[in-house]
Amino acid sequence: MFETDTAFHAGNFAYSQRSVGIELDPVTNPAYTQAQYSAVAGLSCQIAARHGFPPNREHVLGHSQVNPVKSDPGPTWQWPHFLWLASPCAQPSAQTLKASVVSPAPDPTAAAGRVGDLSVVLRNDGSKAWRRGANAAE
Repeated sequence: MFETDTAFHAGNFAYSQRSVGIELDPVTNPAYTQAQYSAVAGLSCQIAARHGFPPNREHVLGHSQVNPVKSDPGPTWQWPHFLWLASPCAQPSAQTLKASVVSPAPDPTAAAGRVGDLSVVLRNDGSKAWRRGANAAE
């Protein structure tokens, strides 16, 4: 199948005509595997990039959100974890990269040519996950 093909994946034909469905193999226990999360996040990033939308909860839905008869991905699907995995492909913007100061350091002072310590606690108010060692362009 191709993204241009229509499948009745969401149980809602109108959504099926304008969306791309991703199906996971059923799991025998209620926990999805890390491999499934990684695969769906990677595929979602690729699809989002091709179609020019961010992989967020406004654009990535579970079948159960489109049709109440459908139960997938279900209550055990960890949306925050999935979105964290998918967030590197979200384009940086004022909406995705926002922060607020939680606790500023007192006014630091250091003599010219000296090194001093500064500590500031920030809260991520954006929709893109922060990653150690990553910069805004990643």
